[in-house]
Amino acid sequence: MFIGLIGPICSGKSSIANYLVTKKGFSLVGLSCNPGADELKEGVICEEGGEKIRRFQSLDSLLNYVTSNWGGNFVVKDKLNYASIVALRKRPFFLLVATSSPLSMRYSRWLGVSVDTSPPKGLHRFEEFIQADDAQLFASANTNSSLSDLVSYADLTVLNNHPTLEEFWKSLDLIDLTNPERIRPSWDSYFMLLTELACLRSNCMKRRVGCLVVKDNRVIATGYNGTPRNVLNCSEGGCPRCNSNSVMGQDLDICLCIHAEENALLEAGRERISGGHAILYCNTCPCIGCAKKIVQVGVKEVVYSQAYRMDQQTLQLFKSANILLRRFIPSSIKLHISASPS
Repeated sequence: MFIGLIGPICSGKSSIANYLVTKKGFSLVGLSCNPGADELKEGVICEEGGEKIRRFQSLDSLLNYVTSNWGGNFVVKDKLNYASIVALRKRPFFLLVATSSPLSMRYSRWLGVSVDTSPPKGLHRFEEFIQADDAQLFASANTNSSLSDLVSYADLTVLNNHPTLEEFWKSLDLIDLTNPERIRPSWDSYFMLLTELACLRSNCMKRRVGCLVVKDNRVIATGYNGTPRNVLNCSEGGCPRCNSNSVMGQDLDICLCIHAEENALLEAGRERISGGHAILYCNTCPCIGCAKKIVQVGVKEVVYSQAYRMDQQTLQLFKSANILLRRFIPSSIKLHISASPS
């Protein structure tokens, strides 16, 4: 795993890097402060402020090193710009982590650090700290290189609102920062993420639902809820029941919207589902109406993430039909789809 850290002044980048090196066996890497030095061409280990860091002349040489040593774990806390993030994110083992922290806490930390490190003259004043912080956050906004822009590309944002380093490190343990699923999701995580993508096509006024039918870890059908083909979209007034804001679970017999599970099952067909272990993934637990259809077509397992008021009825039906129903809980790992710099 290769972790890159970005964040505003005194938000915790160095603390996370120290945590990764001390507790997780990561190696600190970075770019040379003196580009062009021949002795850094292949990367050498430097001693800086009690830390050991392997520095390289260029980003290409750093990437070549971590790629050749893909079995190791590395962290970079040097200031990253748009171009470097573009290059780093090409590697499938790279994770971009952003740090955030309350301004008052960051200023207090900075004052504590400044006693020993002799900061630039004049930065003791809060107003000038704010100016320095704004310069980092919003400089070069038109080139996508300001920190405020770069944070949007982060795979994970860590909040550091802890008064002590010990408490902050405990919070990093709790969120399982180095879990490999953060860079390559499990099959369950992958398919549940796809249901969230499918639900974005929903036009139902009541709720967005996305569904997949999977066989041998291959998607054979997708579905989302909304009015039937050639019927006015529910979000445009096509379904009177949904647009009247009816109570959840009531008057379903007059609802014109087809459920995500129904659309996925219609697309897959019984022939493609039967004869193997077909799994239906849905971001919402199926209602009893969809559950009956799921039983009929031969699905063997149903995985969902959000509860529905009919969950117990669905569970009982699936039990009687020997269909496994389980809830997907990603614990502390939150996967998301974000725009990647290109």
